[in-house]
Amino acid sequence: MSQKKEKPPMDMSNIGFDEALARLIQTDPQEAEGAADSVKREDEGARKYVKERQDSIERGARRSRTRFRL
Repeated sequence: MSQKKEKPPMDMSNIGFDEALARLIQTDPQEAEGAADSVKREDEGARKYVKERQDSIERGARRSRTRFRL
């Protein structure tokens, strides 16, 4: 099977308000919900990862097998 090529992100730094509003109106609501859900899922995963690492550091866990020296 062929893999889908990922499109590079669009540069929207110089887009006008009227064009942004027109694009928003033309957007499929289900597509917007899917994108929002995936962003929320990624955010929750990142927060969980950070929390696990903070807990690990607080317990004094070390990830490497070598001794820490200054």
